[in-house]
Amino acid sequence: MSIHTIFTPLSGSRLYSRTLTSLLLALLILFLVIRPARASQTGTYVFDPNQSVIVKTGGFAGVHETYAVTGWFWLIVDYDADIASLEKVHADLVDEEGSVYAWNMNAIFNMTSLVGTIVDDITIRFVGKTSDGTDSDVVLLLVLGDDSIHLTGTITPPADSADMFFYDLDAIALKKYDGGTGEPNTPYLIGTAEQLNAMGAEPNDWDKHFKLTADIDLSDFTYDTALIAPVTISDVNYLLEGIPFAGVFNGDGHRISNLTVMGGSHVGMFGRVASKARIEDLAVVDVNIVGSGDYVGGLVGFNEYGEVSRCFSTGRVSGGVGAGGLVGFNDYGGRIIRCYGMADVMGKKDVGGLVGLNYGDVTRCYSAGVVGAGGVLGIGGLVGFGGTVTQSFWDIETSGQAASKGGTGKTTAEMQTAGTFLKAGWDFVDEVENGTEDIWWIDEGNDYPRLTWELAEK
Repeated sequence: MSIHTIFTPLSGSRLYSRTLTSLLLALLILFLVIRPARASQTGTYVFDPNQSVIVKTGGFAGVHETYAVTGWFWLIVDYDADIASLEKVHADLVDEEGSVYAWNMNAIFNMTSLVGTIVDDITIRFVGKTSDGTDSDVVLLLVLGDDSIHLTGTITPPADSADMFFYDLDAIALKKYDGGTGEPNTPYLIGTAEQLNAMGAEPNDWDKHFKLTADIDLSDFTYDTALIAPVTISDVNYLLEGIPFAGVFNGDGHRISNLTVMGGSHVGMFGRVASKARIEDLAVVDVNIVGSGDYVGGLVGFNEYGEVSRCFSTGRVSGGVGAGGLVGFNDYGGRIIRCYGMADVMGKKDVGGLVGLNYGDVTRCYSAGVVGAGGVLGIGGLVGFGGTVTQSFWDIETSGQAASKGGTGKTTAEMQTAGTFLKAGWDFVDEVENGTEDIWWIDEGNDYPRLTWELAEK
């Protein structure tokens, strides 16, 4: 068989067609390869009642009623599958007199059962039926903006339905924080000072999960209470009032800088941290925390059974009883693990470079800031008073303190030597005897131990 019997010459039109097909296929493959991936989105959106209305019309009596929409919902978008869904809809209809309509928004539009189809990058179409047995059609159109969505839609009863109502929706919903739902796998995302302030103003969210997405500078703000979970004290039996933070705040290796608080007691970035709360992988740098009362810390004023891990602080902290560079009062059950404090601290009593008053546990931590007190009771380089302290250190030279209620004092040279900490079981990069998590790293002879997540900044 000759070659010519395998590859027969193509006519001009056939050659052109095959060439064009090959070119289009190549362009399609190139597009699929180089086009940016569209990440799935999960977010909470809050209706703006001033821009969100539902109009009810129809029926034998010719009803025409207008309601404002209040509440929120989750939007989940999967661009890879080209589908979307509306979940956990908590939204009411309110008339002009403030009365809540008998049916909420999900009951009317059956939103959580609608099928969402992605039309393009910003448009999603939801369709389905009502769940009230009328077999009415529901169509919603959602247009995504940067920080909001425009949601329009209708409910259309069957043509032969008797005394049925039409519902028309026109609503604006604002994205809550920078996305997320506050659940463990989809935490609320915080990326700006405004979003952090919004979190501090929403106590209903303080049992949720949060994650920073960027460094945040708070230079433009001054607070007279803790930014999150402030505490007020009643005159009766010194009872604490206010909602504590009971969620998870993951700094994800980011910094919150220039936090200034000029307040009373229980002040810091967090005023009061409750049971099961966690604050992790977060730096508060160049803080200026001044409390006229007790329990003042660079990060937490009062840690009540919570856990603070892999965090550090720098700046200045001053208060009364229980002033600490990172935590003012670490109560029974409170845990501070693998943290350090570089803030300068002043107070009246129970003052420490890391923790002022400690009834909880401090493990594998250190401090190196200046520590001073107006009195002579309860002052320590690392901890001012009490509690359990293990495998922890403070710099006796920089702190100006030769004693501490827990921890081991070392010279600056010793504090900048890896061996000091390795002997205490600290887990450093490139060693395996103390573990493989690689929590710490050190520029030996030039600096103190640093958390490995700080390496990204180098």
